[in-house]
Formats: sequence, structure tokens, C-alpha cells
Amino acid sequence: MSKLLILYIWALTFAHIGSLGAIRYAVIAVIVTLIIVQGRKGFISNSWAYNIGGGLYLISGLLATILEGPASSWSYVFFTVLNFLILPAYAFNKIPSSYLMMLVGYILLTLLTMNVNGVKGAASMYGNPNNLATIILCTSYLALLAFKGRTALQVLMIPVFTGLMFLTSSRTQLAAILLFFGLYFGQRLLRTHLKKVLFVALIASFVLYATLVTGDPFNIIGVVQENTIGHKGYRGLSERDVLLFASIDICRRFPFGVGWGVSGLYIYDYIGDTLSPHNTFAKVAVEGGVAALVGYLMLLLGMMYRNTTILSGSFVLALTLRSLFEASTPFSLSFVSMMLILPFFLNENSVTITSFQMKSKSILKNGV
Repeated sequence: MSKLLILYIWALTFAHIGSLGAIRYAVIAVIVTLIIVQGRKGFISNSWAYNIGGGLYLISGLLATILEGPASSWSYVFFTVLNFLILPAYAFNKIPSSYLMMLVGYILLTLLTMNVNGVKGAASMYGNPNNLATIILCTSYLALLAFKGRTALQVLMIPVFTGLMFLTSSRTQLAAILLFFGLYFGQRLLRTHLKKVLFVALIASFVLYATLVTGDPFNIIGVVQENTIGHKGYRGLSERDVLLFASIDICRRFPFGVGWGVSGLYIYDYIGDTLSPHNTFAKVAVEGGVAALVGYLMLLLGMMYRNTTILSGSFVLALTLRSLFEASTPFSLSFVSMMLILPFFLNENSVTITSFQMKSKSILKNGV
């Protein structure tokens, strides 16, 4: 515990003296260290979806980086392989809830740098509102894990994180966090795991997204515009349809991928700006190749159907909604990219309630 406290203090210091980019590495450093500190068993997954799907993603992406990627693309290789190997450790090692509380407290401290600046939305050391919104979504998952077994505190997280998300003005991620809370607490009230329903909903989200970018026959954009509060009410897809079709054309030209982390360089030829595809699945296909996308979908759908708990299943579905409108490279060195995979291993079954928590809960209950 003393070593973790030292790391915690170091991470806080590093976060506040580092650059905007450095803060993201400080966050992930704490998570990786939690694995190492707790790691006492093997780092091998027993999930065929992870081994086959993740392996296909990894091999295809490595080949794309070797064949097409510039030097900047190679910086992803080490961390992608490392994360692929160490993430399964969460399934074999128990994480004390107190560790997660410290992690959540640390991230919340960084979120307090949020600054609402007129029509520009929220800004923070995470760089832009979309990054900030995704950090809030991911932290809400860790917070519910940290307060496992304490329903009142979990319920308290709803207004805390929903309020933070509202300040970012991110429409899709506000919908995602509300969906996450609704699915999780709804299943708990029903006392059942709607795994098959979640699986069908995951497929349905892909279908609805396809209709959205190909003409919007159900007038989804119109409904969103009418019910959006704030300066983003007038916006539509914000060129996400253009970015998607540009990504499809890049995949046609480079079916084996262009290398990790460089999709923006190729999209520049289409829109005159180095934007990401703003879609995680498109980003995976562009950078790692079509085979990498097949592997990632196999990993996501296979593990969603077989290995999820009530909490992780709800979060993965919500995060998938976010992934249709924002982009991350799975397994790379960032908090967001790790949370694309991490919930399959770090869930309710991975967390133990510390003796301090149980004792304090007993004191509150007995009034002693």
C-alpha cells in the first residue's frame, strides 16, 4: 500500500506539472501499476474471443505498421503489444476497492480543471471537450466499481458524472452515460442480467448508425436537434458522415491498413485537415486493415455475449455508442483506449471490498 501511495503522489505531481499530453500518460501509468502491484498470476486470457479476435487485430495492425506506417506509427507497437498481454491479468487478480477509490479520486481531481468557456464548451488538461467527456464516461465506470456493495454511493454517482458530462456539451456521450446508468441500475432493479438483450441492442446500434449516415430516414438528427440544450442544438453530424466515407475509401485503397495512429494523415487528402475518423471501428479498419476490424468485432461481440457482468455489459454497450462517434486506437497508451477492452476483465468479479470499507459500513448501519 505504501508503494501505491508514493506512486499516487508522484502521479498527481506529474499531472499538474506535465503537458496536456502528459496527463493522459499519468492516468494510464496508475492503472498499469495497479496491475503490476497486484499481479501474482499469469497474464493469459482464457477467452477465445480475446485470444483469436485480439490476436487477429494485433497481427494485422503490426503488419500494417511495418508495411505502411511512418516512424510515428511505430511508437504504438510496444504499448499495443504490452497492453494486449497484461490486460487479462485483471481476470486473475483481485483489486481492492480502496485502490480504485484512490484512482477515481485522482482522476476527479484532474477533472476539476474543467473550464466552461462560452460556446467553446468545456476545456481541461485533457485537451478538448470530446476527450474530457470520454474520461468522464470511463471514470463513472471505475467509480461504480470502487463503490461495489454500496448502492447509495453508487446512486450518488449519477448526478455527479451526468452533471460533469452535461458541461462538456457532448451529445453522444451524454446519451452514452445516461444509457450506462439506466442499463446498470435497471438490471439491478429487475435482478436479472439481460445479456442477450444487450447483445441485440449492440447489433441494433450499428444498424441505426448506418441509417444515420446514409440519409437518416428516421429523422434521428432532427429529434436530437429539437431536444438538445445549448449551443450544439443546431448541429448535425459535424462531418462525421464525410469522415466515415473517406475512411471507407482509404480502406478500399489500403485494405491491409496504413499503420497505427496515422489515419488523420490520410484523411487530410479528403477534407484538408488531419482529423481522426471520429469512429473507432473506422479507425481500426483504416489503421490496422480490414482483418484488424474483423478481429476487433470478434473480440467485442464474442466477449460481450459470453464474459460480461451486469456492470461491464452495460458499460461496453454505452462505450460502443460513443465509439460510433469518437475514435480511439484499442490497446494504445491512453485511458480511453484501455477502457475499450478493460471492462471485460476489470468488473464486479475482480474487485474486493476492503476490510476498512466493510467496517465503516457496519458502523454506519449499527450507529456505533
